[in-house]
Amino acid sequence: RETTGAKRIVVVAASAGGLRSLQTILPRLPRVFPAAVIVVLHRTPGRPGMLVKILQRHSRLPVTGP
Repeated sequence: RETTGAKRIVVVAASAGGLRSLQTILPRLPRVFPAAVIVVLHRTPGRPGMLVKILQRHSRLPVTGP
């Protein structure tokens, strides 16, 4: 039972090798998805992050990042 004002959130977490899985999962989500999707990906510190740009190419959902 959902309470008034409740928010739905889906969290997907992966290690650095999980990018391929994200590229498989995200395109399958519909453009109108009833929850926020939070992606957490372990990556090598100090390297420039391309995650947002990569996910933008593979998702119908809006993608933003830090």
